[in-house]
Amino acid sequence: MTRRIELTDRDRELLEHVARYRITRTKTVARLFCGQSGPEAASLDGAKTLLHRLCDARLLQARPLYGRNKYYQLTRRAAGIIGAPVEVANPLRSGRLIRAVGVLALCCHGQRGNPLLTRQELGELYPSLVPTSNSPINDYYQDGDSLVRIVVDGGAVVRRITSHRASSVRDALDVPALRRLLEAGHYGIAFVTYSEKKGGAVAEAHERHRLLSEVPLHLAVVPELGHLLPNAQRSPSHGPPAAASRLPLQNNH
Repeated sequence: MTRRIELTDRDRELLEHVARYRITRTKTVARLFCGQSGPEAASLDGAKTLLHRLCDARLLQARPLYGRNKYYQLTRRAAGIIGAPVEVANPLRSGRLIRAVGVLALCCHGQRGNPLLTRQELGELYPSLVPTSNSPINDYYQDGDSLVRIVVDGGAVVRRITSHRASSVRDALDVPALRRLLEAGHYGIAFVTYSEKKGGAVAEAHERHRLLSEVPLHLAVVPELGHLLPNAQRSPSHGPPAAASRLPLQNNH
C-alpha cells in the first residue's frame, strides 16, 4: 500500500535533484540535503530516513548498483508530480548507469560544486545549443565563464577515448556557440575515470593531440567506477601530468 505524504520543500528539492542526475546515492543525499560537509559527518541516518520515507511513498525506487550498494531513481509517479519526463524513471543500462555514477560524483562530491546543467538551464545560457540535434545535452556544467563537457570513462582504451573526444571537438566547431567558446578558451572537458593511472594516460594523449591540446582538460578520479567497468584493473602505469588540472572529490564510496 502506498503511503501518502505531504511533500516538504526539501522533499521536492530532492526529487528535482534526482531528475537532474537520473540517480542519487545515500551519501549524496547526506551531503546535499542533511547537512553533511565531509565523509566523517554523522548525517547518513537522516539521509536513509529521508530516502526510505520517499520510497515508502512510491516517489523513489532503489536499484542495485554493485555488491550491497544501491542507487535511487524517481518513480513515474514522482516524475509526474514534479513535471519531469517519465523516462527518468526507466532503469539505466550499464553504460548510462556508469555515466550517471560518474557525473553524480563529479558534480555533487567535487569541491567546486558545479551542478549539471538541465536542458532548460543550458538553453537559457546558450539558446542556440538546445535545438542542435548533435549537441550533447545534459553533459555540461558551467564553470565561471567556461562551459565544460563531462566525459565519463566507459572502459575504452586510451587511443579510442582520445579519438572520440577529438571527434566531439570537431563537431563542436560546427556549432557557432561552441566555436566561439573554443576560440575564446572558454570550453573545456572534464574526464571522469576510476584511477590516477588511467587519467594520467588520457591526459598525456590529450596533450600530444594537436586539436585537443588547445582544450583545457580536468581530471576527476572516482575509484568506485572500477567496480562497474569490465577489465578496470588493466590500467597503464604512468600518473597524471601537471598539464591536466585535478578536480578534488569528496569520498563517494
